[in-house]
Amino acid sequence: MGLRKIIQQDVERTFPDMGYFRSDEVQHQLTNVLFLYSAMHPDIGYRQGMHELLPPLFYAIDFDSVPEAHEVFETDSLFAEFCSRSWVAADSWALFSAIMQKVFQWYEWREPALPPPAALGPVNLKPYVPPIVEACNRIQGNLLKSVDPTLYEAMQGAGIEPQIYGLQWLRLLFTREFPMDEAMMLWDGLLASSHPTPSLVLWLCVAMFIRIRTKLMTRLPCYSSHSPQISVIPSDYSTQLTYLLRYQTCRIPEPYTTSFYSFDMLRPWRYRPVLPQAPHS
Repeated sequence: MGLRKIIQQDVERTFPDMGYFRSDEVQHQLTNVLFLYSAMHPDIGYRQGMHELLPPLFYAIDFDSVPEAHEVFETDSLFAEFCSRSWVAADSWALFSAIMQKVFQWYEWREPALPPPAALGPVNLKPYVPPIVEACNRIQGNLLKSVDPTLYEAMQGAGIEPQIYGLQWLRLLFTREFPMDEAMMLWDGLLASSHPTPSLVLWLCVAMFIRIRTKLMTRLPCYSSHSPQISVIPSDYSTQLTYLLRYQTCRIPEPYTTSFYSFDMLRPWRYRPVLPQAPHS
């Protein structure tokens, strides 16, 4: 099967509950951008997950674009050209390329070429571990363990492997864990921060654990002759996995609408962006 066909099939399944992405024209443009990126970056190519990173960018840029038929005053001509809807795909490609520069290591899958063997001395060959697997192991085995050793022991005891949830969380940058508008708020904060994006994302994963800690740890009343106490025991494997793969969020209260780029980062619960309409096919 050709690469473009594979990308198209993935794009057609992207955000199925949002009518905007059911547009043939939107799907065609998304497919073109992803195919172009894979052709220009053969070392990475196209990997599943990219088809869910690009749509939020395309969506946000289209939201702020100026329709071609829009009445333009002389003083607004430069703005209209810069934000013209005809450049949505090109601008999306530029932003997608910029994000991939920050998270490309989570899409690496080829083992790097081995250096030529040394003429003298022993050869130390270590098994190849993809960067995203290393990142997943660091989330649970280092960061979570240092912050909440009790929760770490509970997840380890239940047999939770970090790759099970980490591959989805990291590669898709939480687009499945949070609704589109909330994921975009997270992206704004992640990409605007002076800290390296991958490092900040790992700590965000730890914060997500802490938020659902009471679901991953079952609290049971234990009555004694002296006073009632609370006994904390780990939830079982299937329960923990359900909460990690079907992350539950708190919706932002209505009614608040604004552009993606005009919210107060310190009070994000106050806002919700308006959905743009898809272009006609």
